[in-house]
Amino acid sequence: MQKFYFILLLVGLFSCKSSKNEPTQEVRIYGTWTLFKEQKGSKEIDLEEKPTAVSLNLKDNGYFIFFDKINDAEMTESGVGKIQERYKGQYAMEDGHLEMKYYENDSLIEESFKIKELSAEKLVLQDENSGLLQYWKR
Repeated sequence: MQKFYFILLLVGLFSCKSSKNEPTQEVRIYGTWTLFKEQKGSKEIDLEEKPTAVSLNLKDNGYFIFFDKINDAEMTESGVGKIQERYKGQYAMEDGHLEMKYYENDSLIEESFKIKELSAEKLVLQDENSGLLQYWKR
């Protein structure tokens, strides 16, 4: 009988040890994201076949750069630079929201997005003013 309880105890210890949840690794928003799809209501726009790719580089110090990467060889051979910066500024992420601030001429522009999904390879943002969904990938 003691052997039975001893074996039961060992099985219980090993099962508890193996069922322990591994600590989940926090997904960071830092890095360069490329916009591949936009959706507003039922209208969806696939941006992967365009000659330019809209990119967003989020730095770990709170700064961002929003730019276009030219993918079309004819355009770059004609003298257009491969990267065309649109604007840059600062961002903050808090409680599932992404706030972005930048200057356009002399005006401060503030944009607010709800983070609908954030994984290692995908980011889905919803513009809080227009409702536009933006799908980004690394």
